[in-house]
Amino acid sequence: MDESRRITAEDVLRAFEQRDEPCESLSTSEVADALDCAHRTAYSKLNALVDSGSLKTKKVGAQVRIWWQPQNEPTATADSETLGHLTSEQVLELELQSEQIARPFVETVGSDFTVSTDGTVLLEDGTQIQYYTATGIPTSTYLELTKQYPAVHDVRLISSVENTTRLEVHSAPNSLTRLFSDYGGHFNSAEIDESNAILLGEVPQTIDLDELLTDLRELYPDIELVSQRLVYTPQVFRTLMENTLTERQWTTLQLAHFAGYFEWPRVSTGEDLGERLGITKQTFHHHLRHAEQTVFQYLFEGATSHRL
Repeated sequence: MDESRRITAEDVLRAFEQRDEPCESLSTSEVADALDCAHRTAYSKLNALVDSGSLKTKKVGAQVRIWWQPQNEPTATADSETLGHLTSEQVLELELQSEQIARPFVETVGSDFTVSTDGTVLLEDGTQIQYYTATGIPTSTYLELTKQYPAVHDVRLISSVENTTRLEVHSAPNSLTRLFSDYGGHFNSAEIDESNAILLGEVPQTIDLDELLTDLRELYPDIELVSQRLVYTPQVFRTLMENTLTERQWTTLQLAHFAGYFEWPRVSTGEDLGERLGITKQTFHHHLRHAEQTVFQYLFEGATSHRL
């Protein structure tokens, strides 16, 4: 399975069109097998196509969900997939809890601290860079605790001021943060409440919550859903940029923002972030300048005057 390959809407629709009967329904597992991708990746893409009207879906039995192309209706393109996301104004905010996640921190630090997720950047090789801010934990202790988690490859200290520490964490795809991202959402924060980690995350309101919880419990078997609610989230401009910039430009822009490249004094350099991407600082600056130019053109001139 090639988890680093980017799966597009056209790839998913092609899996249906290559069947003897294009209107034949497929399960999530069948689509994942056809695309040679993770089950949750296939689910996320299928769900986006349902939002855009390209596919329909329903649950069959307790565990299986099937998907099919509507008959006698035009096939939507990637543009309509994007439009579906642009018009989505509400997401499902989930509150989860896990004693397993909290245990290393509780045993070492106690419970009077917080950890929040500032952002996650997916890399081309399938791994990810995560940015965290912790308060109430000694910096050296937080570094050592973070390194203990199996998914973590390496950790870089971004800043430490008084009792607040910011870390950059390079981790494998099988992490809680990556799982939220695969479902089209993002992980917001973790806070220790007595002996439990209280986790907050957001996902599209159309996802199959049972499937998400099943995947989460493969990572942490004791995770429980505490509550859920719909919240408003504006995402038009972000979606526009994500679909306009090249993958490398988008990655570079996210890294620069979350790692404090734009802050003063600067807490991460072009050399730091270029090394993270396996490129020179000159190449990093090249991608960043082009990304900034595109963002500013859309912001100040509009899409009609955009130039690559």
